[in-house]
Amino acid sequence: MKKYFYILFIFFQGTLFAQDFNYNINLEVQGFYGTNDASPFWFYSNKNGILDAETNFLGIANIEASYSKNKNLNFEAGVNYYYSDGIEKSVKRNELFIKYYNKYLQAIIGAKNPEVKLNGLSSSNQNFTYSGNARALPGILIEANEFFPIFKFLFVDWGIAHYELNDNRFVDGTMVHYKRIGFNWIINKNNSVYARFQHYAQWGGNNPITGQQPDSFKDFIKVFFGRSGGENAGSGDQQNVLGNHLGSYFLEYKLKTKIAKFSFYWEHPFEDGSGTSFKNFPDGIWGVFASLENSSFFKSLLYEYVDTTNQSGKGGVSGNDNYFNNRGYKSGWTYDGRTIGIPFILVPVNTRTRVHQIGFTSVYKKIDFTFKTSIVQNLGTHPFPFEPQENAVYTYLKSAYSFNKYGDLSLELGYDTSNINKDHFGASLAYSYYF
Repeated sequence: MKKYFYILFIFFQGTLFAQDFNYNINLEVQGFYGTNDASPFWFYSNKNGILDAETNFLGIANIEASYSKNKNLNFEAGVNYYYSDGIEKSVKRNELFIKYYNKYLQAIIGAKNPEVKLNGLSSSNQNFTYSGNARALPGILIEANEFFPIFKFLFVDWGIAHYELNDNRFVDGTMVHYKRIGFNWIINKNNSVYARFQHYAQWGGNNPITGQQPDSFKDFIKVFFGRSGGENAGSGDQQNVLGNHLGSYFLEYKLKTKIAKFSFYWEHPFEDGSGTSFKNFPDGIWGVFASLENSSFFKSLLYEYVDTTNQSGKGGVSGNDNYFNNRGYKSGWTYDGRTIGIPFILVPVNTRTRVHQIGFTSVYKKIDFTFKTSIVQNLGTHPFPFEPQENAVYTYLKSAYSFNKYGDLSLELGYDTSNINKDHFGASLAYSYYF
């Protein structure tokens, strides 16, 4: 990551005295209390990997800068480091990136966290495979900044990326290929439909058992199109596609009414041919989100149902998908020890789960509230089921107040209950200051 730091340093130096240059600095400290030496689930899940269940203190220093000359010359950059204790005590990179963008395209070099969607109420952040549960992946991403018009009623969305996993993992130097294609159909001013296909693939790297994995440009083409590996690949990759592949189909219908703006969405995961042909149905996420702009108390409401229990059955050539796990890439779909996708899947022990997710945001006398609760059944995996299965409830409440020029203060409360694990109560107090 040093090369990214040098690029950012040059960017800051070159724009420091420019009229079109803006920057802000944010410092934040947060303390945690949890019973049984652990915090509740939503204290550390989908927090970009900077917290764990045993964190007692968090400190963050963030610098963001932007340079805008015209509609075709815009830059943003960010440097964000944090210190936290807990399972691992260390200072680490959260975000470190530089971004160029114009009306239709943006390019990001480095590591940047995904945008928080649906006011942070969704269990997956509307992305089953990249929910914000782990630290941002370092690499290069080129994508649409705005939907590109094909016709007056039809727009296209796209993105392609190359990431390199620089953490401590079984296959050292694992690379990640990413691409997506989406279409947005504007039916009329109150109705629209968005459909997206996205695909991730882990490939390359040095396997301590089978050695260096195929990583040439020809191998990248095989990864891109999901073709089988050659004689240098592992036995599984020679018979199936090269690398560890996963992704999802996503469909969203948006409706505007006088009462609220609604989003009805469905996401279907896949890891092989059985998933792409829907043999793992009904696995996926069904959700509805309402934005209540005219309400005096509730600002948004959400309900989601998550099911990952089918996985194309218990056996067969394309059965027993065992989401986010892989025989060759044994660290699975993780980065720095955290699941990259939806946080209810715990690699490698728990991939079969059912969840009812309920949440809302509200405001009362300048105090913002966020509440969400998850009613969860954890079943383990097909080969190693939990006996008995775990029935749990994860509850979270956050209140935040801004003192304007004196900073922001927030309080978090959480309580987790389970039939096989100890209950956890937690409280957290955070203060942040911008200048």
